[in-house]
Amino acid sequence: MVKAPSNIAQLLSEYLTELAVGIEHLWFVVLIIQLYLLYPLLVKFYNRFTRENSAVYILSFLLLAQIGYGLLILNGGIPAAPAPYTALAGLRTLLVQLVTTYSRFLSYTFYFVLGFFIAEHYGAIKQRIAIGLTSAIVQKNEKPVSDLRCEC
Repeated sequence: MVKAPSNIAQLLSEYLTELAVGIEHLWFVVLIIQLYLLYPLLVKFYNRFTRENSAVYILSFLLLAQIGYGLLILNGGIPAAPAPYTALAGLRTLLVQLVTTYSRFLSYTFYFVLGFFIAEHYGAIKQRIAIGLTSAIVQKNEKPVSDLRCEC
């Protein structure tokens, strides 16, 4: 049962907390806000790498980072520190909370930057898809070699 807030300050506090973390069915709103806050930084990095003709490298790095983040989340977060480093347990807890709860953008940054790449090379991609579809249609309409018989 949901407990009703007792005053306006508590209501506002709960609302802002849910907005920052993301209500279950509105998880994408937090993601969109995070990505658009990072947009200027992502564009700057992307433009820097494309000037050096290495957009594929940044996309590869982001894909690997996304896979690593997914594996980290599936394995339950950051592994526990060994015995001599137990003083860092509070920091570990904070990092786990930041990585698993507040940073949803880490799992979607690759797709966001891939959109930059597709927008930049849209004409070439569209042309390659058209050529691929055309050749697939032509190959489908051709008769296989086994059907060609000599009617002598």
